[in-house]
Amino acid sequence: MGVFAKDSSSAKLRFLYLLLRTGGVRSLWYRIKLKWRRIRLGGDSTQSPVSGSQRPQRPSPLAAAPRRRATSLEKPGDIVVYTAIFGRYDRLLPALFPDVRHVCFADDREVNAAGWEVHYAPCTHPAFTARQYKIAADKWFSESRYSIWVDGNLQLAVHPRILVADYLANVDLATFIHPERRCTYQEADFVIHLGLDDPSVVKHQMERYRREGFPRRRGLLETALILRRHTPQIQKLHRLWWREIAEGSQRDQLSIMYALWKTQCAVKVIAGGREFSPLVRFQPHLQVSRISAA
Repeated sequence: MGVFAKDSSSAKLRFLYLLLRTGGVRSLWYRIKLKWRRIRLGGDSTQSPVSGSQRPQRPSPLAAAPRRRATSLEKPGDIVVYTAIFGRYDRLLPALFPDVRHVCFADDREVNAAGWEVHYAPCTHPAFTARQYKIAADKWFSESRYSIWVDGNLQLAVHPRILVADYLANVDLATFIHPERRCTYQEADFVIHLGLDDPSVVKHQMERYRREGFPRRRGLLETALILRRHTPQIQKLHRLWWREIAEGSQRDQLSIMYALWKTQCAVKVIAGGREFSPLVRFQPHLQVSRISAA
């Protein structure tokens, strides 16, 4: 009996830990709100409601910008969801919300899935090209006010209009908080340890960050999902972020916090990460590429 009670307590603790990590304890009210808003937006009310909750906001650098008044998102062209798949790295998943434009850039003419516009874009360096499309959203979609980037192995599970209204009401950028690490320098050590990029390039980049005064433990983001409002501030962020990738490590998570710090751009963090968030559905990559993995 004593052993059984001990095992049962341990299982309960593990269960509670998983709930806390994925935001499950705080998700019931958000489920109800999403369901109600989906009905009001005219979506499929028969779809299972998707939960999601935000980790309490931390102070700078992940602080909220001054509050703006929410704007109407009824115009179809206001939002675009997009991704890029090069080198047959991922399998494109069907789009669940056909009333919003979905665009995929790919170097394989066989890439296709329901609800997506696929634009053929030949390339010689898959990882580098994918980063170009990922970062310069305002360049590819200058006619859209908002963009939502999803990695090629993710599928949005919540309507894009709901995501924009929930996460971009007060800021121009929202993305996942990293589920495991909290520091750019710690991420650099991880990249070097696993051989995910050239160690000399990563070390040189981190040394430059130190000389410029970029602090440790400033937070870390997982950029598998990026919500953006196309503003001059975001364009400035894009230019600096791309310069860091073009001249340094291709691992975009190593330079995003530095770019935010330099441009003083506020970001709203989304809890959960790509594998745990109820906002997306995750599938493993088709290939294992050490340099191109995000």
